[in-house]
Amino acid sequence: KDTNLLETIVRFKGRAAGRVANRLAAEHDVGARKTLNKILVGMGKEIIPQLLEGLMDERWYVVRNTVRILGEIGESHAVEDALRLPLVHKDPRVRKETVRALSMIKGTETINLIKSALDDTYSSVVELAVVSLGLLGDEGSVQVLIDLIEKRDDSGVGREAIRALGRIGSRKAVTYLVKNLEKRGWFLGKRDDDLKVMCVSALADAGTPDAIKALEAGLSSSRDAVRNACEEGLRRIKHE
Repeated sequence: KDTNLLETIVRFKGRAAGRVANRLAAEHDVGARKTLNKILVGMGKEIIPQLLEGLMDERWYVVRNTVRILGEIGESHAVEDALRLPLVHKDPRVRKETVRALSMIKGTETINLIKSALDDTYSSVVELAVVSLGLLGDEGSVQVLIDLIEKRDDSGVGREAIRALGRIGSRKAVTYLVKNLEKRGWFLGKRDDDLKVMCVSALADAGTPDAIKALEAGLSSSRDAVRNACEEGLRRIKHE
């Protein structure tokens, strides 16, 4: 809790990184772990070689902690390459943290590495990979996301893929969202409305001229849920 002491420890960098990392691995108090994590991040890129050793630890939580710190330190080719290993770790919590770290590093291979996580057996890992692709705005991921929606439209993965298309907002992404908003009988009943409302929200996120045109057309929909969502979407765009 002593700010001056923490700043002093950070300045030791490589001379103290190993001991701080060992303390982090043994610490059970959440507040203390956050402080130790902050110290290691503050030490910066100079301690990366030492941190990379933690990726080989047999304890899953040590690997996860290491991955998190590497992601927060930031871009580094050596780190991005090293994260290929925890991306296929046996524990899904490590794989999930690795996807998050990659999205923070934003290296030259980040997109391809995150795309590889789309084949993960755990939905939570796939969902985070989808969210990351959307936040990174990668237009090259649009077709992959569309394929996920077609296969898993009623799942959390499919829902996140629709949101990701809106965040990317490319012509191809918007065209797909518009097509499914206008499509009749995509599914029956309320489930159909739910998915259309998600498309409306994604179009509002995109905010392109074609997206706005589709939302305006949706104001005449006979479906209350769709019409109301279009009104809200246009209102959101207007106030952004």
